[in-house]
Amino acid sequence: MTCSSSILRCRSTGTRVDLVALIFPKLVSPRLPSSRPQSQRYSRAAMSFRPSLPVLKNTSRSALNYKRSQTGLYDGRAIQSGNNVGETFNNKTRRRWLPNVHLKRLWSDALGRSLQLKVTAGALRTIDKVGGLDAYLFRMRPERLGEKGMQLRQLVQDAHADAKQARRDALAAGTQQP
Repeated sequence: MTCSSSILRCRSTGTRVDLVALIFPKLVSPRLPSSRPQSQRYSRAAMSFRPSLPVLKNTSRSALNYKRSQTGLYDGRAIQSGNNVGETFNNKTRRRWLPNVHLKRLWSDALGRSLQLKVTAGALRTIDKVGGLDAYLFRMRPERLGEKGMQLRQLVQDAHADAKQARRDALAAGTQQP
């Protein structure tokens, strides 16, 4: 696909698709103005076209997450910005507030080992509240977990599946022997 502003053209079929109309269908009418030629209006094939994952990734809410939050469990926290305001003359100076991040070792029951992770203080409190790292990974929404959290969730899921399969195999082996 080639991109000029928000209009995408599929290389194989040549149909044009407005990316904004695909992502926010209620904000944009699906038809182009009638003043444009017939060749530039939408066809049924163009309306059924869905953008690829990289295109959606760059235009979705996850693109707004800053890079560092994808390396640990930041619990949806992000960099905030604002002003330092002077007491006397109301002078304003731009500044940033960073998340309260700590490097911690957290135990995973499913993996049977501890993992060293960057974790915010809010995420640590939530992990304590829900009963451990494994419970936290399964209870939180993907937006709050971030990229690293989703990778950890997949690791824990795989470990649970392996343990379940091992129990089934042991049970089957135990029942076959007299």
